[in-house]
Amino acid sequence: MERLGLQVCWASNAEDIKRVQRFRFKVFSEEYTPQFPQAHLGLDEDLFDPVCDHLLIFESATQEIVGCYRIIPPSAAQQIGSMYCDSLFDLTPLQAIRGKIVEMDRSCIDKKYRNGSIILFMWKLIFNYLKQHGYEYIIGCSSISIADGGHAAVSLHHRLMDSHHFSTEFAIKAKTPIALDISPAAGKVSIPPILKGYLNVGAKVCSEPAFDPLFNTADYLTILKVSDMKPKYVQRFSR
Repeated sequence: MERLGLQVCWASNAEDIKRVQRFRFKVFSEEYTPQFPQAHLGLDEDLFDPVCDHLLIFESATQEIVGCYRIIPPSAAQQIGSMYCDSLFDLTPLQAIRGKIVEMDRSCIDKKYRNGSIILFMWKLIFNYLKQHGYEYIIGCSSISIADGGHAAVSLHHRLMDSHHFSTEFAIKAKTPIALDISPAAGKVSIPPILKGYLNVGAKVCSEPAFDPLFNTADYLTILKVSDMKPKYVQRFSR
């Protein structure tokens, strides 16, 4: 699929995945202080990568990757024995629907391409993927840095709790909760782009914030029932 000088496709071989790992390492290292096990190789690599589906977006002219998403379907989670978010949250309340859940993680977009149209471009293929395989739920972690001591994360928490975006249906608990008894950041804290994208299509935040030691972030778990996706996005993705 091609649009505006960009192409989107699914990784088809090990070299595609290696390119994704290099790209993720570069982008994440510029914005966070990650503790990647393969940092000496310039890679963001883990045990999920070989068994997951990787969505790539790259420039048509240069063939350089400018964005990626990792999809962990139930078969991959079963093969590994967990999803990535199992390491951060107690997902016992989701046990009855685990076989219908796809996890989306490692969303990564080059700074110069971070706009709503690029995310929607990728989501079109993701939506088709979900419909093709009959998956009913999407879950994913959305992060905010705690390099400031966690003040921005506390501000975001207060903002989410005061909105209609928070759901107590599953009440997911963090394995290592972020302390929320500190002062919020001065000034308004924006909702992180990835989280905002999930909320825009109809997802709900369903957890307290968890500490992610890999990225030194506060992570929220979001969940979206595919049938609850906002109609305007269903129409847009179905074209």
